[in-house]
Amino acid sequence: MLGLIYKDIAAHKYLLFFQAVFVLVISCAMVTAEVIAVAAPLMTVMLYISGSIIPETAMQSDISTRWNVFALTLPTAVRKTVLAKFLLMLMMYTLCFLLSVVLTAVLAFAIDGGVKFDIIPLLTIFAFMVGFDSISYALVFRFGHKRGLAFKALGVFAVATFGILYLFFGDLTIFGKNGITDFLDWLINFDFSTLFDKVCLPIVLFGAVSFGLCYRLSCLGYRAGLETDE
Repeated sequence: MLGLIYKDIAAHKYLLFFQAVFVLVISCAMVTAEVIAVAAPLMTVMLYISGSIIPETAMQSDISTRWNVFALTLPTAVRKTVLAKFLLMLMMYTLCFLLSVVLTAVLAFAIDGGVKFDIIPLLTIFAFMVGFDSISYALVFRFGHKRGLAFKALGVFAVATFGILYLFFGDLTIFGKNGITDFLDWLINFDFSTLFDKVCLPIVLFGAVSFGLCYRLSCLGYRAGLETDE
């Protein structure tokens, strides 16, 4: 299984190089508190986006080269082949999490000596990304790459559309607001640190359960997904 993970990393090590350069460039740009205040939150988001590139590219490469079919002939069990993909994703996001902690610590110590440094939002984002991508992997393994990504995009679009429609036409009084303008003003000035404190544990549980459950479902749907990709 470690060999399968190494295969994906070695085949796409150039992406690691570009990711390292990206981190270095942004870090060097954070030379003042003003720059850090803008760059650090953006860097956290960009880290997770870049961290998803290698696992996603590895899955696409396996399909184009028919490696996922060839893997069935190996003595390695299907569950280890699937687990290697999940662990690669987890490794990349763990790296992103650690880098985001370092960058946020730099931001906090540069501005106020570290008084406002808080790891809970970073842990929440990490757990959410693991849970969300685990669901995405389960869809891809079960329904094939194209259909799986289509289902994922459809789900994100449906949630986003519902949120936008509710914002304009829904009952905002449940938030104690009388209209969209009042709601947006409240949202802009909202202290999200209190929100992360409340949702951190549920999202961490969501990430852990989603990772384990989607891994099992991916193992069960692996062969069906191969037939869909053919």
